[in-house]
Amino acid sequence: MRYLFAILLLISLPAAATPKDEVHAAYTRFLAMKSFKASNDSTYGKDKTSSSVEFVMPDRYRVTNSGRPPSVIIGNSMYIDMDGHMMKIPMPGLKNMIGQYRNPEIMKELQGDVVVESLGTETLNGKPTKKYRYSMTKPQASTNMMWVGANGDILQIDSSGTMNKKAYHTVIQYSQYNNATIKIDAP
Repeated sequence: MRYLFAILLLISLPAAATPKDEVHAAYTRFLAMKSFKASNDSTYGKDKTSSSVEFVMPDRYRVTNSGRPPSVIIGNSMYIDMDGHMMKIPMPGLKNMIGQYRNPEIMKELQGDVVVESLGTETLNGKPTKKYRYSMTKPQASTNMMWVGANGDILQIDSSGTMNKKAYHTVIQYSQYNNATIKIDAP
């Protein structure tokens, strides 16, 4: 009888979440966010860029690159400042390109054979986080580190790899999730 009770107890206990499950949950939460801000520092070959991106669901972005006025992207149209006047430029495919900041395709990869390692806990910008490492094959091969806050929010992604035979390294820091003050309207 004692063994039967032990077996029933083991069967009824929920399985512990694996690092892959935890990363999947963080991305699921991330994709449900109505808005956020991302700060991006990238190196591609010898070129370095810094930018900030604000997002409002479903497809509105404000992109500010160092030393330039912000551009607004809504769907496949970009609004850019040309000498103080906003110009609308239709750009087929733009929505998919800017979508890297909210790529739902990562969920498909995470359901595949991606190996996710837990790297323990770490403090990032004064906040306790869980840190993970994983490799992806799409949109290009990359090695990634991800820091997830105690509430499940993705706080930072550090990605590196090779694209078009050039090395790249990108660090994206996310903040201001579901912030109602982030508004992006067509100019």
